[in-house]
Amino acid sequence: MIALLVGVPIGVVIVLTTDNSTLSIIGVVVGVVVGQMVTRRYTSKHDDS
Repeated sequence: MIALLVGVPIGVVIVLTTDNSTLSIIGVVVGVVVGQMVTRRYTSKHDDS
């Protein structure tokens, strides 16, 4: 869920700054993957306690 909140705005920014739709799709995917990694790291760090 957080991953989508991170990934979608990145994709929107890429759409607004470039006309390349393929790049925007890649941007969304990268944003979602990064968001998942950050979320997983954040939650796992808090699960240890």
